Amino acid sequence: MAAQKDTLVYMATNNCARISFFVKANKLDDFVELVSPQDFGGLRSERFLAINPQGKFPVLIVGGAAAAATAGDCGGPLCIYESQVILEYIADKHRDKLLLGNPAVFEKQLNVEQRAFARLLTQVHDIYIGSPNAAQAGFCATQGILYKTDMLPQERLARACDLWPQLDALEKIMENAAKGTEAESDPSKTTFAVGNVCTLADFTLYATFVWLEALVPRTLGGCAAELAAAKPSLQNVNWNDIFQGRERSRSFYNHGHGVFDQTIVNDIREGFIVALFGKRPEEIAASFREALVAMMATAGTTSESAA
Repeated sequence: MAAQKDTLVYMATNNCARISFFVKANKLDDFVELVSPQDFGGLRSERFLAINPQGKFPVLIVGGAAAAATAGDCGGPLCIYESQVILEYIADKHRDKLLLGNPAVFEKQLNVEQRAFARLLTQVHDIYIGSPNAAQAGFCATQGILYKTDMLPQERLARACDLWPQLDALEKIMENAAKGTEAESDPSKTTFAVGNVCTLADFTLYATFVWLEALVPRTLGGCAAELAAAKPSLQNVNWNDIFQGRERSRSFYNHGHGVFDQTIVNDIREGFIVALFGKRPEEIAASFREALVAMMATAGTTSESAA
């Protein structure tokens, strides 16, 4: 008898892709099927809000299509939302089938500090890069500076200033987690993010590095000179290389190309970013560049008046 599938409401964004990378790496396709938010009428529809009151994807509907059909009804399906919670649920539910990133395995291979670093990588990512931490309109994650049009220039600048240090923070955690491995003295020997052992954090980081590599050069690289002029802390930033000065992250990412399903990478880059965003990153860069020039001109005028 065919296994009952859970239904994952999904689009190929970085936060969702941590789950699909895990499903593919562990050959769990027979247990998880992917559907679109549009199958529920869109994110703000009554039917979708019945399965996730935050109005965001992904959502895992336990029991699959039959359960999904009751969404919005009294006694509807068991639904789990938030990317990391879904990932941990799938890993727990299918722990006897896992080939890669099995918590039962890495928890034995890593020491207590390394296990904490694995959780910290995910936490830093989810709080400071990948989530707006608010479901109301007008709130954006830091990564939203790359594709959100409804963001004030002042906020986009502040978040641009924060993105680089957060990537540095991830690199530093990986450095601390490398102690006792061959990667401790040679960052190029980094394979997985924590102790060269695959953890759930690897699926999260790899997906977001794919996302950032595709978008940062297009949005922020297009106004690098203006960013550098507006904020001295950004003068030496190379927006065309998200791994600038982060050799552990670079080695991890390059190693990941041979580990994680590259059809999902293509879905992120082409199926979502190109197909849905189109020229939006370049348009944001152009308007942001103009706003930065105006902000600096205003600041210069104010300084002259004060003098």
